[in-house]
Amino acid sequence: MKKKAKLERGQFLYQTKGCVAAVKWMDYREVSVLSTYHSPKKVCDVTRRAKDGTRSTVTCMLATAEYNRIMGGVDRFDQLRERYSVGR
Repeated sequence: MKKKAKLERGQFLYQTKGCVAAVKWMDYREVSVLSTYHSPKKVCDVTRRAKDGTRSTVTCMLATAEYNRIMGGVDRFDQLRERYSVGR
C-alpha cells in the first residue's frame, strides 16, 4: 500500500463523481466535506489565527468557508434552544 503524503496547511485534495464532490482540506487538522452545490475548483482565502495570536491567510474551498460562516447561526440557535426548552 502506498503511503500518502501529508498535506500542508491550506492544501486540499478532491474527487468528483457526477455532481458530488468529496474534498479533504488541511487546516490545523484534516477537514472533510461533501458538496453537491459548490465546485471544488472554487477557492477563497480565509484568515486564521495561530495560538500565539498572529494571523495568516490560508487558501480554502468555498464550500468549507461558507459552512464556517453559516455554522455560527446554528450554534446560536442551539444555545437559545437549550435555555428555553419546553417540557413534554
